[in-house]
Amino acid sequence: MKPPPHQQHQNVASDVPMATTIEEHTPLQGLTETLLPELRREVLQYLDAQDLAELSCVSKQLSKECEDDALPQYRTAVIRCPAPAKNNMSMAMGCYHSLHPLLGALLKIPTRQNQYASKFPVFEERFTRLQAQGICHLPKINAREAKPVANSLKLQQITHMDLSSDNNSNNNNNNSYPQVAPSIGRLMTQVVPNLQELDLSYNHVTTAVLADAARNCPKLERIHLQNGLAGGVASSTGIDWKNCHALKELLLDGTLLQASKREVTEMFQDADNVVACPLRYCMENLERVSLKGCRHYDRLPKNAVDVVSEPFTQLGLIKFVRNAPNLRWFRSDLTADNVKMLQQERPEVIFE
Repeated sequence: MKPPPHQQHQNVASDVPMATTIEEHTPLQGLTETLLPELRREVLQYLDAQDLAELSCVSKQLSKECEDDALPQYRTAVIRCPAPAKNNMSMAMGCYHSLHPLLGALLKIPTRQNQYASKFPVFEERFTRLQAQGICHLPKINAREAKPVANSLKLQQITHMDLSSDNNSNNNNNNSYPQVAPSIGRLMTQVVPNLQELDLSYNHVTTAVLADAARNCPKLERIHLQNGLAGGVASSTGIDWKNCHALKELLLDGTLLQASKREVTEMFQDADNVVACPLRYCMENLERVSLKGCRHYDRLPKNAVDVVSEPFTQLGLIKFVRNAPNLRWFRSDLTADNVKMLQQERPEVIFE
């Protein structure tokens, strides 16, 4: 005879050790203690410097975890510089009636030297890269206004700085190369004394910007100015980078460099003048150089739309390879025959 249903349920339940279920879940408590910190560390890997700094202020535990040496140290700080409105006269006149937007952004960077240090205890340590988006939109900075910031703000930990513009912004004519104001370039290089890599691609930069980078950043090793325009008295000779004694890499793909008629003759046409060659003033320590699609021009006519330019000649490229003592990698428009000839002369150089 079958027992009543309620007795059946009681008999089955009595055979199951209920405490076992509780014991089986007990180890998860210890597992949680180890898993949660690991999961938090995984999340921290995806945070940028600003979010990481703010998160470190939530609790002592998070502050400690944000300082973990295991976290990557190549975080990028981004300064966004939107184009000024056409009716914004203070921007058009150089911000004489209000604080320049770049100065305002730089002053808000929390360092140990300013009032934000206690609020963002690990913000400064997380910076190694600085990117300024749309810097070509900014008007010039008044020197009197910029000097206090340049003297007091030193982002010692920044080793890479990106001042490049949108690569869709130029169509190989001088009106479409966005120009970086010399005062902007000067200030940006003054606040990063330990800079090792500078990207100015897709910009029109003047000789003042190039010379300021060399003067203010003695540790500068890599300069990228691809698909841009370098304006100056003699930018093709590299004289603006003469003081870049640590310069090892120079990428100038598709860039226009200025050269006078005399320099064009000496560097690109005169085979007897073996010393005169492109970039001769900054080639001493260069190891990696790219001049593919590089062109030279004499001057920029005020009313002309297209820049009248000529490609670097085979002779000019050959003379550069022969004169660069530490060259190890070279990309250019050299013909296959000339590459073969130079490989016999410089077997240590890799040609692309």
